[in-house]
Formats: sequence, structure tokens, C-alpha cells
Amino acid sequence: MDRIGPIRLSSRIAAVFGLALMGFGLLLVSIVSKGIFFNMVTQLDNALYGQFLASRIRLSANESQKPSNVVIVGIDDKSLEELGAYNPETYRMYHVAGLRNLVSGRPRAVVFDILFADPHPDPAVDRALGEAMKKGRVFSVHFAASEDHAGHMFDRGAYGGLSNIKSRAVQEGGFFSMITPVYESLSGFGIANAYADTDGVLRKLPVVFNVNGKVYPTVALEVYRAISGIPRESVRFSRGKIRVGERAVPSDADLRTRIPLLEDQYRIRQISFSDVVRGRVPAEFFRDKVVFVAATATGLGDNKLVPVYGYVPGVKVHANLLLALEENRLLDELTPKEYYVLLCLAALFYTFIFYNKKPGDGFVIGLLKALFRRVVPMWLANGFDLRFKRVQAALTRFAPYFHWLKNSYVARFTVLLVRRTRSRVQDLLVQVLQLYVVLFVLFLYFDFFVKPTALIIQLLLAYIIVGEYKDVETLLAQPATADAPKE
Repeated sequence: MDRIGPIRLSSRIAAVFGLALMGFGLLLVSIVSKGIFFNMVTQLDNALYGQFLASRIRLSANESQKPSNVVIVGIDDKSLEELGAYNPETYRMYHVAGLRNLVSGRPRAVVFDILFADPHPDPAVDRALGEAMKKGRVFSVHFAASEDHAGHMFDRGAYGGLSNIKSRAVQEGGFFSMITPVYESLSGFGIANAYADTDGVLRKLPVVFNVNGKVYPTVALEVYRAISGIPRESVRFSRGKIRVGERAVPSDADLRTRIPLLEDQYRIRQISFSDVVRGRVPAEFFRDKVVFVAATATGLGDNKLVPVYGYVPGVKVHANLLLALEENRLLDELTPKEYYVLLCLAALFYTFIFYNKKPGDGFVIGLLKALFRRVVPMWLANGFDLRFKRVQAALTRFAPYFHWLKNSYVARFTVLLVRRTRSRVQDLLVQVLQLYVVLFVLFLYFDFFVKPTALIIQLLLAYIIVGEYKDVETLLAQPATADAPKE
């Protein structure tokens, strides 16, 4: 007997490890092959991410928004009514007047989400815009393109410290050009390109780009780096994150980060461009703020489709990323290697849980049953029994139908099937619910998104494999019956 215990224990451990590795191997092969299964998992992860985000918004609906230092000055419908239809030449002069009012308030930065690519017919207007930019810390977006139109104009904006990861970044062939008076007056510039997923929804933004063999930042990263006084050379990549000072920007295999939509928690003020041009907003309001200037009117075409919020002006994507950098609210994720390790651990954990599960109610189900045993009698004792009796009397009218259902073989088989199914999947549903709650808590309180679909599938695989193994084990353990007739 002394040897039976250790032998049984070792065999159980071997069974758990073997079954877990079988389930993990099946899932790993399915994901790595990147076929239909991979696309299905990706779509489900995207849907669950949207559901997590929507739930967070609903939970914070009654909470007051925290103030932020990010402001959007938008060329909105009101601006178009007061200043006329958008025309780059006409609005170039308005930009001069508006920028003068902005920089007089001493903001931390002014960021133009507008490309100044073509010169104004009057060179004096471009010179005036450049002079206004020199009076403050002004940034502008520029756009990467498949073909180069700018030569080496933007070389000074490259991040030399990230050259070791340029092969992983989104690649483009060059840039659109920028007029010289503006380019020479800027404190910095960043790329504004954004690429939606295959379903048209923008969920991630490239943190850096590989353009002609050099690494360039997205505009929010460059603005944060500059206003924080961090040298370009000190920006580094380590452990799956791009590190800018004390901030670590999570990134996937393509060096993209999930867009942190924080407007349910932080207030991003939006001001009409015409109010700034006309001087209706006190300059003091912009002190120590980061001000984005962009087209926000629906007819100007710069709209992005994002989860939950639908179509939003493109500038909000960059403003939210900058806000997340400022508030250290970046949405973290596991690297691919870390995620595979997590899947392997999940396979071991759930295989162990289901392998050692004994018949009976789990803790959660038992707790719910205990609550119902106490709550329902109290509910009936508080006068609801009369209503219950009325409902019961009404149901007696359908007694003949119930009698037929009771004696129907189909109905009896259905009830039996439902009871057996409930007893079989009860533990499975409890584990799925607990996993979902844990992942949502990580998202809600720790800004950590763990892709749920593969974990849930790993849980299902562990349940199925262990169930089939136990059925075979039970069958083999039954004593053999003699087939020969007795004499």
C-alpha cells in the first residue's frame, strides 16, 4: 500500500500534463497557422474589446469627468458658417490670426493636425504663419506616403535609438512635402497616418513608422517627448514596449498600440476655431495646455470609425493617445510570447480543475442556491404570495396542455436532456464566467487588456479533453462480463 499512493499521484500528474499539452498544442497550431480560425479569434477579440469598453463607459456614466490639459480647437460647422466654406488659401490667413491668439496665452504646445503642403499665392501669408509659429512651441503633422515627395526634409525628426526595430514597424516609401516657412518654424512634427482594421474600425495606431530605413514617431509620441524634455536618442525599445522617459508604450508585433479612448473619464474641451480667430476665448484659458487645431466638421472628411463611439474626428485619436501618455493611462497588453505562455498555463490550470472536479455543485452555484432558498420565502411572505396564487390560477387553464406535455415522450426526453446538459456544463459555465470577470476587472481597474477568446477556447478544450478522457477511463475500469452461456 505504501507504493500505491505515490504511483497513483504520479499517474494523475502525468495525465494532467499530457491532457493540458494536448489542448495547448491544438490551440497553438490553429492560431499560428493564421487561417480561418485565427481570423475568427481576432474578430471575437475585437468584439469583446468593444464590449469591455462599452461596459466601462456605462459604469463611469455617473462619475464626473476629470479635467485634462488637452484642448481641441476645431474647424467645426459653426466655423464654416462664420468664416465661410473651407478653402486652404483663405483659412491660411485665419490660421495666422488664430495662432497669434493661441500663443499669447502661453500653451505648452500647439499641434496643427493640418498639412501645410502647398504654398499660398501670397508668400507673405506663409511668412506670417511661420513668424507666428516661432513665438510658441508649435508642432504639425506630416503624412507618410508610398512615394517620396519630400527628399531628406524630415530627417531631423527620426529616432535613432529605435533603428534596431525598424523592420517591425509599418513601412512607407516617403513623405508628402511641407512648405519651407512652416517647416523651418516648427518645434517638431509627427506622422498622423492611421490604418483601420479589415472591418473598417480603427483600434490601433502605429507608434513609430519605418520610412526609407529610418524610424519616425506618431505625432502624439513626438509632442509628448518634446514637452517632457526627453532627447530623441533616449527613446528605446525593450520588453515589447517603446520607452519614452518614465512612460512605456505597449506595442504589438507591428509596433502598434491600442488607442486608449478616455473621454468617458477625462474631459477634452472642444472650442470652435472661429471663436479663437475672433478673439472670443481669453488667451489665458490656453495657458499650460496642449492645443490641437484640426478640422472637425463632418463634411471635411477627416473622420475615423472607432469602437463604441462610432465616427469621430481624426484629431481625437491623437488627442486621446497624448492624454493617455500624460496621465499614464496607456492600455497595456501581453506580448505574443507572454500570451502563449499564459495560454499554456491556462491549459494546465483548467485541465487540473476539471480533472479533479468531483460531482456536486461548485461554490458559486451553491451560493446562489442558498440565496434563493432564503430570498424566495421572504419574497412570498411579504405579500407576493397572493400574486403568485393568481398566476397559479391562471396557469390552471392550461392544465390539459401541461398534462399532454407531461405524458409526451418528446417532452420527457427534452427535460431529461436539459437536466443532463445542465449538470454537465454547469462547471464549464462557472469557469467561463469567472474568467470573464477577472479579465474585465483587469481592463477596468488596471488598464490591462488580455485577449479573451483564445483563453476561453483553451478552457473549452480542457473541459472537452478531460471529459472524454474520464469517459474512456471509466469504461476501461468496468469489469469484463463473460459472454459464454452458463452450463
